[in-house]
Amino acid sequence: MSSSDQPSTHTPSHVGESPVFFVGAERTGTTLFRLLLDSHPEITCMEGFRFVAEALPPPEAGQDPATISLPTMAEYEEFLSTDNQFAGMGLTFDSSLGSVIEVAQSFVEQRKAAAGKGIFVTKLHRDAPQMLRLWPDARFIHLIRDPRAMAKSGVAKDWGFNTYLSAQKWVETEREWNELCQWVPADRRLEIRFEDLATDHEAALAPVLAFLGVTYDPEMLSYVAPTDYDRPNPAKADEWRTTMSEREIQLAEARVGELLTERGYEPSGLPALDVGANELKKIKAEATAKKWKHKLEEYGPYFLAEFAARKVGVRSIEVKCKTEMNKRERASRIRSWREDGREYAYSPSRKAELGLAPDAP
Repeated sequence: MSSSDQPSTHTPSHVGESPVFFVGAERTGTTLFRLLLDSHPEITCMEGFRFVAEALPPPEAGQDPATISLPTMAEYEEFLSTDNQFAGMGLTFDSSLGSVIEVAQSFVEQRKAAAGKGIFVTKLHRDAPQMLRLWPDARFIHLIRDPRAMAKSGVAKDWGFNTYLSAQKWVETEREWNELCQWVPADRRLEIRFEDLATDHEAALAPVLAFLGVTYDPEMLSYVAPTDYDRPNPAKADEWRTTMSEREIQLAEARVGELLTERGYEPSGLPALDVGANELKKIKAEATAKKWKHKLEEYGPYFLAEFAARKVGVRSIEVKCKTEMNKRERASRIRSWREDGREYAYSPSRKAELGLAPDAP
């Protein structure tokens, strides 16, 4: 999006009513951005809305997202019964409400009430267009980061497996953003770059906060005390240049293609890598093997049983296995943000720094 598309100040009449969604691929600084916003005295920023977005079907090519179908209340309640993100949110599904739209809005109101704040923001890695079916006047913030940095970070977190497939997630999010812009006018969307956020967070946040109808508050950095996240670090802006091998860069650039320059990032200048059918097959096979190994180590036989039950359509076994897998994931996951009534915990390093016992919550 060009700078001419973005208002320098914006105080919409529905601040604090319809949600504001910020959209960014995994590993693009979405958690840092969320912590900054959530620490503002007037903003509550939820760490995800996947449990709403994924329940809605994506629009067909060229379809107005406001016309997509909605699940029934029973279908949505069943969907939530095995959704791991929803299980950790501390939200209540109110079956007395009349529609999924009302339920989704109730989640927003529950979060605002719990936080004691009037402005609700949440992040989405994908499925942003579906939100227009629930909130036709929703507003969106686009958080973008150099895809090479994102791809390397994904590999480091052991879910990207290689920079080619890791960059695929960036491509999917950016293409979806292009589609979203067809339906959302310029005064209801804004773009921020991770590199600017890391270099000068206060300046980078100024248009975002104006978009939300508030001003900068020093409390936005208060997340540093209770979390493992440091202040925005300028060194992170182009760290990929010194941490990636040439092949890793080439693989990421091969997958991203022209989207790299379309988003304002310069190619590395390395020889272009032609990833043919055989090479791609090898890349995917290696990633699949690593993924299955990871899943088996984390979930054991429940992963295999859930996979088989889902394939043959035995819903009762699928739900039972998925529920157990969700429990194991929540028990083992290290969270960086701690709130009352939530399933978060300090990491071991943070516990040591705060003088907490290793088995403390």
